[in-house]
Amino acid sequence: MADCISIYEAAGWLDEMAGADGEITPNERTVMKYFAEKYRMDFSKLVRMLYAISTTREHKAQYVHPN
Repeated sequence: MADCISIYEAAGWLDEMAGADGEITPNERTVMKYFAEKYRMDFSKLVRMLYAISTTREHKAQYVHPN
């Protein structure tokens, strides 16, 4: 069993989480930008992957107003 994952796998997980609700918030973009800068990745590539995930995901859960 591996003790770590690659930077690209970590970026994929971040993209999955950020795109899970089908909406990319400014805060999610900020986190991705920080990650890209920290690990010297191409930010535009991460954003493209993020938007691809968010637009193709089938949303099974939805927000229900408490009232």
